[in-house]
Amino acid sequence: MAFRRIFIYPSLAALGLLISACASAPSETDRPPLPESDLEGETAEPDPQVEQEIASPPSPKPEIIVPEDFAFPKSLSLCPRMTISNAPPANAEGEIATYATMAALHGVRLAVAPIEAGCFSSGFGPRNGRPHKGIDLYNPDPVAIYAATDGWIREKVYREDYGNMLVIQHGDTVFARYAHLESFADNIEIGDTVRIGQTIGIMGETGRGQVPRHLHYEVLTGEWGVLTGSFGLTPVDIFAHIPTN
Repeated sequence: MAFRRIFIYPSLAALGLLISACASAPSETDRPPLPESDLEGETAEPDPQVEQEIASPPSPKPEIIVPEDFAFPKSLSLCPRMTISNAPPANAEGEIATYATMAALHGVRLAVAPIEAGCFSSGFGPRNGRPHKGIDLYNPDPVAIYAATDGWIREKVYREDYGNMLVIQHGDTVFARYAHLESFADNIEIGDTVRIGQTIGIMGETGRGQVPRHLHYEVLTGEWGVLTGSFGLTPVDIFAHIPTN
């Protein structure tokens, strides 16, 4: 039986398409490189600048240096020519007889008059039919207000009633409110530690008050409330905690 060889020749059209496809396919060297983050098994290099910003700790605040020459008033007098509510006993010259530089409350010693200078303009207790929850210390000049003792700042705020106000925690259950400040000292914020005698502000007349320029100074006790803050604490008369001996 005889066999014939059969040859299959591609058509000219098909051959042309095959040649065209091979010519148009880009080589590996012709392909544009993929971004590094798109390469399988690779990740983009982190931005060194971003990494530095995240890793670097915040710049520390300048160290607070308490001036060695600070001094709480050694004596305190009633303000002349003022009608003073709840005035403590004073001598003929108006000097308060029961005044001492420091008082003690729950084991914490704190200043009775944490100011650079001034006089006593209002006491603790009923005043004009309402309770006055602290004492007022007056000076016509913008004198420094000091931290009554070591502590840390719990509140720093402006209020319509108290004006510029700081509340400092001076012990586990001892706090103080410093109100009507003209301004706060630089570089103090909520959470900052303060030292005894450190300037925390300037006496002012912000908010509402009975005299133009004064410090409203409240000493408070109790547990700090999450919702009530300092207004859930109990005010006490600092003069009632001055040692008698």
